[in-house]
Amino acid sequence: RGEVPCLAAKESLEVRGRGRDARSLPGSDDRVRLLQATATVPQECDAEVELLWRFVTTVSPAVVRDDPESWYPPADGQPDPWPHSGWRSFADMFQHHGAGWLFGSLRERLAERVFSRLFGTTALHASKEGFTFRRPTASPAGRAHPAAGRPPPNVCGRPQPRSCGEHFDQGAAEAGLQFVQSATALTDQAAEDACFQCWPGSHALHPALVGGTWRGRSQWVPLTDADLAALRAAGLSPRRVPVSRGDVILWRSDLAHAAAPPAAECRTFRAVAYASMRPASMTPRRVARLKVEAYQTAATGDHNPSREHWHAPPAAASDGTPRFAHFFADGPPKLTARQAELCGLVAYEGVTKGVGPAVNRDTPT
Repeated sequence: RGEVPCLAAKESLEVRGRGRDARSLPGSDDRVRLLQATATVPQECDAEVELLWRFVTTVSPAVVRDDPESWYPPADGQPDPWPHSGWRSFADMFQHHGAGWLFGSLRERLAERVFSRLFGTTALHASKEGFTFRRPTASPAGRAHPAAGRPPPNVCGRPQPRSCGEHFDQGAAEAGLQFVQSATALTDQAAEDACFQCWPGSHALHPALVGGTWRGRSQWVPLTDADLAALRAAGLSPRRVPVSRGDVILWRSDLAHAAAPPAAECRTFRAVAYASMRPASMTPRRVARLKVEAYQTAATGDHNPSREHWHAPPAAASDGTPRFAHFFADGPPKLTARQAELCGLVAYEGVTKGVGPAVNRDTPT
């Protein structure tokens, strides 16, 4: 398949936004972009963080915002009260319990201030990916973050001690620039805090690293230590990208990247919302009904807005009852008309044909 229309000629992913201009990350060969103060302002970030806390305390009532000791498991082997998805390589990432539908208002702002300018159209479809809300490394009383001392990630059944979870979000079936992903920082990140990490220039090695591998059959391709050695042999190196609240990082899905852990003790939260968008004209008509189903169940998906690939429900407790509540237990999320368009529930005239029942309107999420 060819590259994404409107983007094939924009190798630098150049975007101009409100406030300061977009700038390239040092050494990035213009393949990664950091937009400063473009998609959000501090007051908007504060509102989104409030929403994060409402999500966490609703899904897991055992968590009390003003009691840091309640954020951590009380002892080794006891259940973690923090309602994250449990991925070994992505500490405190949320991709269940309706997480992908939480940031409707932020999605609107990203469409207006970032992606419509990038693609040259407002007729967009957005992903429903979820977020990261990473806790400090320890509580005031010394309860450690569950990720502390965790074994390295496994790839192909073997530990990868040099990896911090590096991966491509693009399989072997797709070559070139296919998706533009974004991470919006909702809190400030100091130099040694947990942050986005990438290998600038690694997109050029994507076909060679994923082609002919079993891992390459998936849209999520974890990298081995041997893969990372190949990147270094090509003269590439990882770059940590700590940012300020309101900053938005854009990257290609064929860029090797990861969520880097804190490099030292960290007393602050890392709050990041993920979103990707594509022209709605690229969504196959058969996907329209699946988008309605995703809305009805508040299913969280991946970074590809042109398909529906949902994360399976998390495992229940030993007695068969769910460990955590669903944030939208009382029904599908309420959306504005614009949010319904971005989620593929309402047709763009002359571009797409929407299907399905009416959505809950006019109460933004």
